[in-house]
Amino acid sequence: MKFLLYDGNCGICKVIIHRLVEKNLISHNELFAIKSKKDLDNFNNLYKFNLPKFEEMILINNFEIFRGYFAFKEIFISSESALRLIFFLPFSDFIGPLCYTYFARHRHRFSKNSSCGLA
Repeated sequence: MKFLLYDGNCGICKVIIHRLVEKNLISHNELFAIKSKKDLDNFNNLYKFNLPKFEEMILINNFEIFRGYFAFKEIFISSESALRLIFFLPFSDFIGPLCYTYFARHRHRFSKNSSCGLA
């Protein structure tokens, strides 16, 4: 069982999800766009999870929960993409979350839509 929850209101998140699907790294039936608290409650009720709030991309893979940078890492490590090698560099688990947080906080510089719920 694998699910990827993402901010359905965010233009950047939609582009990232489109690229992941395009590269066959994740399928449409594994995606859940969270646009409101109601969407998160519906997901929790449907799949018997207890995610209290939604602040970043969340990957649920075999009942293990990965958030933010670690969700991307889990997706790419299991792929055939050459990008997965980035996650094996020294200190990538230290630098990666910092980059993810920086990008989330400054998303308005990268997109016209600043309603992203990443940070």
